[in-house]
Amino acid sequence: MIQTQANCQTKCPICGASASQLLSLPKYPVTEFYEPWSEVFVLTGYFDQIVRFCSKCTHLFLERVIDTKFTYSNYKTTSGSSPGALKCLDNLEKFARKHLEDLDSVPTIIDIGGNDGSLLSKFKSKGKKLINIDPNASGPDEIEKLKVFFQEINLAQFRTRQRKVIFCSHTIEHIEDPMQFIREIGNSLNYEDVLFLQFPSLESLIRYFRFDQVCHQHINYFSLNSISILLLSMGLGIQHYEFDEEHYGTLRLMVRRELKKREIETLHYPVNAHHVLQAYETFRNFCTALDLAIRPMFETGGAGFGAGLMVPTLAYNVPTVSKLSVIYDDNQEKIDHRFINLNARILSPNDSFFSSPIIITSISTKSAGRSIYHKLANAGVEYIVLPVIYS
Repeated sequence: MIQTQANCQTKCPICGASASQLLSLPKYPVTEFYEPWSEVFVLTGYFDQIVRFCSKCTHLFLERVIDTKFTYSNYKTTSGSSPGALKCLDNLEKFARKHLEDLDSVPTIIDIGGNDGSLLSKFKSKGKKLINIDPNASGPDEIEKLKVFFQEINLAQFRTRQRKVIFCSHTIEHIEDPMQFIREIGNSLNYEDVLFLQFPSLESLIRYFRFDQVCHQHINYFSLNSISILLLSMGLGIQHYEFDEEHYGTLRLMVRRELKKREIETLHYPVNAHHVLQAYETFRNFCTALDLAIRPMFETGGAGFGAGLMVPTLAYNVPTVSKLSVIYDDNQEKIDHRFINLNARILSPNDSFFSSPIIITSISTKSAGRSIYHKLANAGVEYIVLPVIYS
């Protein structure tokens, strides 16, 4: 059962300032939880959510926080099973190699939130120490696995003279106390060490109207300004950064310990509450119009394609998705399952799946939406709905 209680935070977790309530999301669905499909369906996995914004450091965050231990005790997703996640890790590796030319000579590489070891596997070589820190850590035998929850990480043992690189990919947005998390990482870094971070960016969320990617599991939505303030408060500085729209609108950083303190500065175009509200209104208007347009088409049939993690939030914003009876997917681990808050049965594609309208339901990454569209088009599907403003 999904818990219905949550911790509440009204002050900014970055700077401690009071944050204004911007969005109210009543009965918002929990994502990423599947269950075996059966004739009996007990609707669960919803609770009210509030989204707050700190104008002082331009940070967006959730007021109500699910126990992260509960979430990741039940986590079933692996990076290797997600083409979008793998592409994002490929791009992180390219970024790291571009800005750290001697990366292959670094003796110790740590991946915080390393999941199935997909990123660390790219650096396997004789004598190199590879460490995966994740409550669900897995991967090849040569990778050391530390199965601890992120809020319990102790990196003191790694503050040695031996040079190291730390990766942290799509993890910090899940952390309830990002200040303590970055403090722990920062305290382990020597001046020659490097930290590579990537996570969904607030700028991309606004620019591309991707509020369907707001979910209970993503507690923090960092702007370049808010992450810079957090890092600088811990004696860390951003050396390089880039935005990557492939996966959740990623912001990617190369971070090092600062040799001297400097004034906190805004590194990118400003973000304010008006920008968030204006973008959210555009997003909601788009979803309402889309739902009205496709509802008649799907009343007599139709299906979804792609049982990606964020389908429940898509269904929240486009209610026609919540009424689908079938969602097709190529991942065999999901077949004959469903989301705990949607009754659609997940099935393998078959010869008849293209005979009715299909809405693409896995849209968190550009590559996923585009590849599914081409797959359906090549199969001869006559009516295909891609429910995003940009792809």
